[in-house]
Amino acid sequence: MPDAAPAALISVAAAGLWFGLVVSPKPASSRPSVDDAIRGLAVLAGLCLAMPAFALAIVRGATPGGLANLGAVGAGITVTLSILLTATLFALCGRVGRGLGARLAPGLAPTAGVLVAGGLALGLIALSSQVYYALYRQLIPGLPWQWVISAPAFDTLAIWRPGPLGERLRGATVVTALVLAVPRRPVTRPVAAVIGAAVAAGLHVLNAWLP
Repeated sequence: MPDAAPAALISVAAAGLWFGLVVSPKPASSRPSVDDAIRGLAVLAGLCLAMPAFALAIVRGATPGGLANLGAVGAGITVTLSILLTATLFALCGRVGRGLGARLAPGLAPTAGVLVAGGLALGLIALSSQVYYALYRQLIPGLPWQWVISAPAFDTLAIWRPGPLGERLRGATVVTALVLAVPRRPVTRPVAAVIGAAVAAGLHVLNAWLP
């Protein structure tokens, strides 16, 4: 694939810079839920930079056709709603993780937090389909009312694969929720940059080796 090498270079450089400059842990404030939401959105953005699907879209000059079809106002509303729903999910994941840590034995809390966070993320993705469809009915005349809720496919978590950007974004959201459920460990900015670059490199290697 001729675009694979430049896409990988873009991912490694962009993800390394993003994780080093933006995602590296900062001192906790008095608003932990807000911290979780902001950190989650930052990690999600870093994962997007690391994923082959987004890097290939940049190299090929692809555009998100679904959003373009909604017009400027519709696309703006959709993006705003997505950010609000995703930030709420990340705040809930962080809150649940802290709550489990206070109630369970230290050895059980991280595992339970990851399982609950994964369930919350998958549940929100399933329910959000109906929310978005209700919004599209207001933006696109003539769409009939119907139930569109369905369980996310397992392939959603295969964030190393190229494919529809929306599907890969949903997978990255689940992965970010799992990351937020794990207790934070202090790292320096250079270490965070190396982690980001390594994640990007690993995803591109998986894309090259796995079907």
